[in-house]
Amino acid sequence: MRTVRLSLALLLPLAAPLAHAQSPKPGSYFVEDTDLGFKVKVPKDWEFIPATPDEGNAIGTYVPGGTTKYITLGDSEVMFVHCWILVFDRRAQDAGAEAAPKDAREAIKSMKKVSVDLASWVERTREAGSQFSEVARKELKVGKVEAVEVEYEGKTSSEVTGIKGGLPAKVYAMIYELEPERDVALVFNCPGDDKKWPKWQKPLLSMMKSFQPVEVEALESAWSHEILSPMRRAKLAKLEEEVAKNPGWELYVTPNYFIISNYDDKQFIEELEGRLEGIRAVYEVDFPKEKALEARAARAEEGEAGKDGGPGEPGEPGEPGEPGEPGEPGEPGEPREDAEPGQDAARSEVHVDPFEESRTSVVRVCEKREQYLAYGAPSSSAGYWSWKDEELVLYDDKVNGRDDTWDTLHHEAFHQYIYYFYGNISPHSWYNEGTGDFYGGYEYKRGRFQPDKNQGRMGVIKDAIRSGDYAPWKDIVRWSQAEYYGSNAGGHDPLTNYSQGWSMVYFLRTGKEKARCWNDGWDKILDTYLDTLGRTGETDKAVEEAFAGVDFDEIEACWKEYTAKVK
Repeated sequence: MRTVRLSLALLLPLAAPLAHAQSPKPGSYFVEDTDLGFKVKVPKDWEFIPATPDEGNAIGTYVPGGTTKYITLGDSEVMFVHCWILVFDRRAQDAGAEAAPKDAREAIKSMKKVSVDLASWVERTREAGSQFSEVARKELKVGKVEAVEVEYEGKTSSEVTGIKGGLPAKVYAMIYELEPERDVALVFNCPGDDKKWPKWQKPLLSMMKSFQPVEVEALESAWSHEILSPMRRAKLAKLEEEVAKNPGWELYVTPNYFIISNYDDKQFIEELEGRLEGIRAVYEVDFPKEKALEARAARAEEGEAGKDGGPGEPGEPGEPGEPGEPGEPGEPGEPREDAEPGQDAARSEVHVDPFEESRTSVVRVCEKREQYLAYGAPSSSAGYWSWKDEELVLYDDKVNGRDDTWDTLHHEAFHQYIYYFYGNISPHSWYNEGTGDFYGGYEYKRGRFQPDKNQGRMGVIKDAIRSGDYAPWKDIVRWSQAEYYGSNAGGHDPLTNYSQGWSMVYFLRTGKEKARCWNDGWDKILDTYLDTLGRTGETDKAVEEAFAGVDFDEIEACWKEYTAKVK
């Protein structure tokens, strides 16, 4: 992931002026006519946020429009309010139980958060609040469909708001029985105190009672599936079904990417498409398919030779997330449940064509940062690549400027590309994030990319070198992700570490031609590191082989001299 340079007030929505607690008004219909067949009114002027790929119940969520997604409760407590559209499909759960994933990587990727009924969904959904218990239930008919009106009482959660929590909250829902084994639910979280609740119940109930069955229509594709490979064709069909249920979101297809966006700026989308294809052409030169296949074949052979653990099994998800915003203490950021696998994780399959598989991945672009955060992005990030969801997610950065958006795209697209070609390996952060930032600095002119400095990183590392506040090379090349994100013995902060990682990769890629102190023994450090990691899946071994015979004092002194002169 790539950090976003925002002020603390912009990073933390709670620092904005607090909104008055206003109940929503019924708006237009949400229509699902490609599979389930229903329509129901949703809150007026609220925005639709698609469900993440790992969410097994939500079709999508509506949140208040604008920058404020919450209401005030009491003097300082807030509640982020939502309108969820859920499906509880017991047929799908039964069918899924029969199919076992083919390997550990697929097992992790196939893990979805699925609840069998509303009660279990409320229990696991922290965004709704906490400590809920059912207090009312009423059976009725809505639009000639059997339905159940349900009310839960609980508390706001400090885990979500970051404030005190513990104020009265409600979850209010209507469950509609479409079929014996398939239900749809319209669910709200809202204030639970005696004064506010009556003002919310009436409009929410009005929306719930607007539910009507509609006729299901066959989905017509806007794309010619025949010209695509079987792998891309299958992914396109799946994405078309998903986007058809996401009002305001559109699907775009390029030779190597699927783009999903709610942004109606066509010029932006066209440039996005050009940049994605252009930067991929750069990756294909620097990281060719042939080398990736060789590394994966070698790793598979070594994995067969030592089946007791070792490389070949994805590590546990849950590494620390993106570091906090510069200026805050150097603590790791919010962890994502789908964070990249552990340091020694590796993927051993060689039967899948990595080139073709890489062309099935998704780039999701949100129009605004508020929508990006509502989708579930880490608050300190400008964009991220989720290997489990196979999505690169970002937004159009209107605060720091469009250049930051493009830098983030080029950075994260590298993570996306390298994932498919070298499997589920996780290089040391100096290499992984440093290389991402190296491509983030590329300039795009007249449809072509040219190498350039990463201006955002260069000033930071120059200051760090002048003050001596940087990590020794012999240490940082072995740092874990947590150490890179600030939890290191030297107290070096995440922003400086990211900038140092960029400068190390920039030095190793450009220094041979420009640094007067260059040692030819450093020529192959980057290639050897990745080749070894790709072959073995072992990060320590990759460092040992890449820096074998290197005098760390010499290379560090040359790097400092070279970096100080970069303009």
